[in-house]
Amino acid sequence: MPKADRVYVSFIHRAGDLCVATLAYGGIAYSTDKACRTGIVLSVETDDPHFRTPEGLRVGASVSSCLDAGGVLIDTGDVVLPSGWMAEVAPNSEQHPWICRFEKSVPASDRDAATGRLTKLTN
Repeated sequence: MPKADRVYVSFIHRAGDLCVATLAYGGIAYSTDKACRTGIVLSVETDDPHFRTPEGLRVGASVSSCLDAGGVLIDTGDVVLPSGWMAEVAPNSEQHPWICRFEKSVPASDRDAATGRLTKLTN
């Protein structure tokens, strides 16, 4: 992946084995989780209103629009989209459920085999 526009904050949590960085790439804010010791990026998430999934969904979308786009409702109440992005339903929005953020596990094909660093940010 090309160098991030800027890194806002980076910190370590979960007993020092999971590192989190918040960064901007292409004008969109993302957070990444990576294994601290290996540097392997495990997941990417965003709640940036400028982000769009390949299905054309954004933060604020309804759960029904995620399902209409081919998403599958899972037992947590969230929706897994055909692109692999998981649309997280906002807490306390039972009457009119809406999406508050998107998260995606990073496949090995999107990481450098030697370093574990992102080679691209799959949309």
